[in-house]
Amino acid sequence: MMGRGGDWSLLGGSDPAPGCVEDVQRISMNWGDKAGKLSDAQNLLERTHVAGSGASVEAARTLLARDGALLKVYGQGCENLANGYKSWTASLQSFQDEADRLLTQAHQANDDLDQGHALVEAGKQERIEDAAKRSLPEAITEAAIETILPGLAQIFSDTRGQYMINDAQQRLDHLNHQADDLRERYKAEGDRIATTTAFVTSPAAAAYKAGLDNDIPIGPGSLAALIHQDKNPKLTKLDALRKELDSGDLTHRQEYLNQLGNLTPEQLVLYGLMNPGSVRNPLGANVGEDVAGIKNWWAGLNPTQQIALTLYVPGIIGNLNGIPYSVRGIANKTNIDLIKTDPNTTPRVLKAISEIEKKLVDKNGKPIPNHSLISFDLNNGKPLGAIAIGNLDTAKNVTWNIPGMGTTVDDGMESWGHSAQDLYNGQKDAYDSLYLKDPGHAVVAWIGYDTPEKPPEGSQFLNPVKDVEGTEVLKLDKAQAGSQKLAAALDGFYATRWDGNSLDQPKNNVVAHSYGTTTSAYALTKTHYPVDTVTFFASAGIDLHAVTNAAAMNVAKVDGQPAVYATQAFDDRVAPYAGIGGSDLLGIGTLDPKVGRFSPQLPGWGAHSFSSDGGYDPQTGVPYKMVTGHDAQGHSDKFSFFSATTGHGYLDPGTESSHNIALTSIGHGDSITPLVPLHQTLPSGIHLDPWETISDESKQDPATLGKPRG
Repeated sequence: MMGRGGDWSLLGGSDPAPGCVEDVQRISMNWGDKAGKLSDAQNLLERTHVAGSGASVEAARTLLARDGALLKVYGQGCENLANGYKSWTASLQSFQDEADRLLTQAHQANDDLDQGHALVEAGKQERIEDAAKRSLPEAITEAAIETILPGLAQIFSDTRGQYMINDAQQRLDHLNHQADDLRERYKAEGDRIATTTAFVTSPAAAAYKAGLDNDIPIGPGSLAALIHQDKNPKLTKLDALRKELDSGDLTHRQEYLNQLGNLTPEQLVLYGLMNPGSVRNPLGANVGEDVAGIKNWWAGLNPTQQIALTLYVPGIIGNLNGIPYSVRGIANKTNIDLIKTDPNTTPRVLKAISEIEKKLVDKNGKPIPNHSLISFDLNNGKPLGAIAIGNLDTAKNVTWNIPGMGTTVDDGMESWGHSAQDLYNGQKDAYDSLYLKDPGHAVVAWIGYDTPEKPPEGSQFLNPVKDVEGTEVLKLDKAQAGSQKLAAALDGFYATRWDGNSLDQPKNNVVAHSYGTTTSAYALTKTHYPVDTVTFFASAGIDLHAVTNAAAMNVAKVDGQPAVYATQAFDDRVAPYAGIGGSDLLGIGTLDPKVGRFSPQLPGWGAHSFSSDGGYDPQTGVPYKMVTGHDAQGHSDKFSFFSATTGHGYLDPGTESSHNIALTSIGHGDSITPLVPLHQTLPSGIHLDPWETISDESKQDPATLGKPRG
């Protein structure tokens, strides 16, 4: 709210209770007027009788009852807003009266403060003048006390003036405390009223609140949809095409989209009623799909058609390569709003949606700028999704952040989205440190495949042959399946942004963690378009049978070498076990030679290796923290086999790895500076037990973090 004007510098600089009581009163009356009109309309509908029989009559009755129920929900919402603003009017008036009283008292105290200083100054001048009439030694002594030793001035100052100063200052301090307390009470009361006046704006949400059946349509075309259910040959053919697509045969995908685009809004509503799963779930996507054809199809639709498709088949539009990512974000947000109001939605899906929403809106419910949901797949009750940080329609440098084991939307979007934000911020810092203008960058937190479960804390997962829960990470099935989806997403982005001019094409980068490196390596042998850089950290191993070296991946070259980078921390004891199948560091042999997974840092494989063990920049002396475990985001208060300590994950700000990954993923891996190391080689004869839990060192000074442990 706007302030009321005036000088509030005596009370902290701002009005403790801003706002206009008259404006709030007018808003309350306006909402009350709307509530009254909606109530009148509801009463009118309830008194309306439709005579006759037949499909049309029954449809009209159904919609009259529906609209009456919706008007009641909206009327109650308006009434709540009217009452809320009325309550705020009284509270605001009380707060402002209190603020005015405090300001009046503050001015009185400030006047007393000025008067006290004036009395002290007058007394000082009087004594200096009196000293001038005395002998020269006496005058010098007293003048020195007054002018050179101000700390002793109080001894000679006017007692009444100094008392006034002390008293006035104490009153001002107390009044400022009262003003701060008033600001807190003002905010708390505003927040309380805001929570009681939440208004349902979505028709689907209003219908749910009104207790309407899911099969009653909402929106344009509702009457036609009710009258002509199951009687439209176009919809019957669409249904048959969709079943074909869902079986994996994408031959007629463009025909399906063409027919969707030709439907009227009424027909789209009916199609959604007949096939709710079809409008909520994406179409299949293969590597090499005709993205250019989809771009042309979308561009050929008029705005009314585009809006109708976005609203009524959001699961399709929100995941379709070739559609602008801003439109995909709107469609996916529409889709999750629709799904979460469905009483049949499972708790896991609801939790996934909740985790997504935490990354899209702030604590006040306002959209976070440049955060959008660019894909959402119900995936048979195990949702997949991707959140973009930055504008994928305009960014000149885009990084796809690929997770590893145990990362799901419902149980991992919080941490993986946080790490993506850390990477985004790190890239901005990297541009600044290199004195480069940020061309506009974006990072995608891509949880777009079924990741393997995280192994249990214990050695039973070391045998990949045994069917033990959590041993999926030792197998390749999920990496191979996920690579198809990742390759389609990477190629889809390239083709969506392609405008015929290679100079305008954004840089496309992959950053992958743990099992995500296995998945990404497979994917990059399948893409049609190259990515600009690849960075693997904490790799669970690359399948050398499929990816014999870095050059086998579709990655751009720098000075004749693929722009592929890799790192693994000394204290990461998961990466050597969870898939790679052995580590010279720990002296363990290969788990299963037939698997053939090895570290991308294998000599001769072709990756540029860099450290994650911390150190000091040799030129600036700036310290970078070491990574103390396998996590991208450290969260443990002690060292353990699986977990990095808080602030010491691979993508945590201030670690050597996060600094270097930011550089590689903006195309400046050549700017990585080898640090003066913190870590030292373990003395001969000391064995590091991979299952041992050792005390936390993460809170020590960086210089002590690399001391050998015995």
